[in-house]
This record gives sequence, structure tokens and C-alpha cells, in this order.
Amino acid sequence: MLGAGPVWSEDQKPTVSEAAKNIDPGRPKSKFFLRTEFKKSENGKESTVVDPLFEFPVGDRWTIRLQTPMISSNPVSGTTDTGLGDITTRFTYKAFSAGGFTFFIGPEFKWNTATDSTLGSNENQISPTIFAFKKITDWNLFLFPELNHFESLGSGTTSYTAFKPKAMKKLSDGYYLFFEPAIFVDHDANDQSTGTFELEYGRFVDPSLMVYGRPGGTLWGDNSAFSFNWNFEVGFRKFF
Repeated sequence: MLGAGPVWSEDQKPTVSEAAKNIDPGRPKSKFFLRTEFKKSENGKESTVVDPLFEFPVGDRWTIRLQTPMISSNPVSGTTDTGLGDITTRFTYKAFSAGGFTFFIGPEFKWNTATDSTLGSNENQISPTIFAFKKITDWNLFLFPELNHFESLGSGTTSYTAFKPKAMKKLSDGYYLFFEPAIFVDHDANDQSTGTFELEYGRFVDPSLMVYGRPGGTLWGDNSAFSFNWNFEVGFRKFF
């Protein structure tokens, strides 16, 4: 996906300005993302997730997001299960601007829709979410910090906080790097922390289409609910 691409003339190359308009969450825009993730857990379990994401604006300040993952879970021993995972919905409000950042708030819900107990969390969850966006044009850099807190809805034991200080660096000829470190604090496990890191390398095929590959691994916190041996993701993002 990231091999030979179109030969851009100087006036055709996706510019930093064009990229910023598409990836800036403050500009109402419909989106369709599709990712396929291959993951191996620390106990040897392997899984594949095909995860389409739809997002569309409602007015100038609200957006609605829907994710409907299809999962294939291959345990170390036993039967491979394949089916629908937990559907996620997010409602986001463009709240305010400060310090060059635009801030967004809203609830995210993960619903117990998995067709098998091995494919989901077996509970409904809610996550108050805040994230922000800032463009640093002189450095061709875009910042996307995000903070979530997850709790079970009704019966369940989920209680954790996730912080992701994400950033994207625009390179030449439409290429880019996306950095996604993440820190998870599991309040249900004596506030145990886990750190992960994913590095995405991709390209703007045109100003409204991104293709990418993304490897990742665990930095610390082995054998936690959020750690894994390795993962690799490929996908595309389309803006309308």
C-alpha cells in the first residue's frame, strides 16, 4: 500500500494546508475509515479485526461516530471464533479554543453487541472523552492529545483511564509519520499502568485519501489487560 504512488507535479502535491483541512476535527466533514489489525497477545492468542469507522457532522459543532468491528479470535487452544465485536458510538461537541488548541468533549459508548463472549467485553461501557487539535505549521506538525475514562454501565468491573498524546509529522511528497503513545491506568487492578506505542507510516494518495501501515508493541506493564506482544495494522482514511 505504501509502495509506488502517483508522480506529483509541484502544483499537485498535497500541501500542509490541504492536509490540515481534512484532518482538523474542527472542520465539519464526513469520514470513512477502514483498518485491519493483526495482533498477538502475550499468552500467544492471535486475533484479526476488520474495523470500519463512519463519522459525520451534525451542524457546525457536533459529530457522530460509529464503529462496527468484525473480529476473528484464534486462541492458543480451542476453537476460533469469528463475528461482530462490540459496537462503539461517540458524540463529540466542539467546545472551546485555548492556547492554540481546539478542544472537543463528549461521551463514547461501547455496547455489548459481540456475537460471542470471546469477541467483546461482555458489558456496556461509557467513556467521558476530551481531545484537542493544534496545527504547528512551521514544523509541519499536528497534535491530537486525547484523554478517556472508561466505566462499566450497570454490572461490570471496568474502570480505567487512557491518555494518548498523539502527533502527526508531515513529510515530503505526501508522506507522513503518526506517533501514538498511550498510557493506561487500570483502577480495577490497583492503578496498574501500561504503556504502548504505535508508529504509523502513510501517505496522502490525494488530499482526501490516506493509506498507511502501523506496527506497535508494549513498552511496560506486561500481562495487563492492555498489553500485547505485537500488532500490525493497515488501512485507509477517506474524507468527504
